[in-house]
Amino acid sequence: MLINHLVKAGLSGAVGGIIFVVALLVSDAFGIGSMIIKSHLGGVALAMLTVGVLLTFAALAMGVSVMTLAWDWDGLEDADHGQKGDSDRPM
Repeated sequence: MLINHLVKAGLSGAVGGIIFVVALLVSDAFGIGSMIIKSHLGGVALAMLTVGVLLTFAALAMGVSVMTLAWDWDGLEDADHGQKGDSDRPM
């Protein structure tokens, strides 16, 4: 269950990263798009930029996803993410 959750979060982050790279190139922010087009290694630069941003966004989405999970102590769920059961358990 956790793996499925992480895969979904990672894929949504990766899609967000691809959208960010496309927006960055289309808007030509800081001249990045024109530098990549003018370079003789433009394909390598584009691949490195895309992979780096994709991995960063996917890792960020997975981290946020894990940090915001609701904990389930002893099979008891609480809607407000509070703690049920023993009071000496860490939250």
